[in-house]
Amino acid sequence: MNGFNSDLLDGKTKLHFVGIGGSGMFPLVQILHAVGYEITGSDVGEGLASRYITATKPKMCTAHSLWCIPPPS
Repeated sequence: MNGFNSDLLDGKTKLHFVGIGGSGMFPLVQILHAVGYEITGSDVGEGLASRYITATKPKMCTAHSLWCIPPPS
């Protein structure tokens, strides 16, 4: 048993990432966005990841703040 819950994302369509541009989160964002999840996120820096995010339309803000997290729909 690896401890991974494969049902974790069942029924979810929107995901928010804190540190969205980091080397750990960014690949997850790319994969999950490519398979259809609506992605939002925040990061304190701007770089290659934030340019990709802006170009591919996930919503990103450049602060770690509660106002960056969209309300559930």
